[in-house]
Amino acid sequence: MEEGFSPDDILYITTSSQYQEQTDEDIEDAFTDVLVFMKSGDIYTASFYSYPTIEELRVEHTRNGTYLNGAYFTVPQLVLTQSCHLPEVEKVVRHMMEEGDFWMVFRKL
Repeated sequence: MEEGFSPDDILYITTSSQYQEQTDEDIEDAFTDVLVFMKSGDIYTASFYSYPTIEELRVEHTRNGTYLNGAYFTVPQLVLTQSCHLPEVEKVVRHMMEEGDFWMVFRKL
């Protein structure tokens, strides 16, 4: 693992969706910024999008002509996930760290 971090080095994980008034259904089909706070004081960030949200965006872009009529979509530091619920996000972040994918996607602030 890069920088010697492991999932045990995570202090806590938070999402921007935690601070918005949303129903569970809204969070399920959503996108959120994720902040990972390490015990060392380092903070890392990435954007999480649910699969249904990507499809909704594709349809919207096709309709309104953006992103070459829905032909593509870009988001820096993007993670696609089944759900943007915090427990699912935490599980994904820890797994990504264990597998080494964390360092390819998350950006240090």
